[in-house]
Amino acid sequence: MSGMNEDDIGRYIIEKLKKAGRTQPLILPEAVKALSNACQGSSRKLNNLLTHCLIIGAAREKMTIDNEIVMEAANEIG
Repeated sequence: MSGMNEDDIGRYIIEKLKKAGRTQPLILPEAVKALSNACQGSSRKLNNLLTHCLIIGAAREKMTIDNEIVMEAANEIG
């Protein structure tokens, strides 16, 4: 059984954000790639990373989540 690939992750993020009411892009394409690499296909790890990314982005008052935020979140999670 394999986990999610980068395309799956991109679609998953878009769907989750739509359900939350977000209509504008939030996660930059390079950040999706970084999330894909960091979560290694695990939806649980992806959800944890996304939560951390959103917290960091909000703290920095960012309008989008970029590669730098993903790397910081991944380092915090371990």
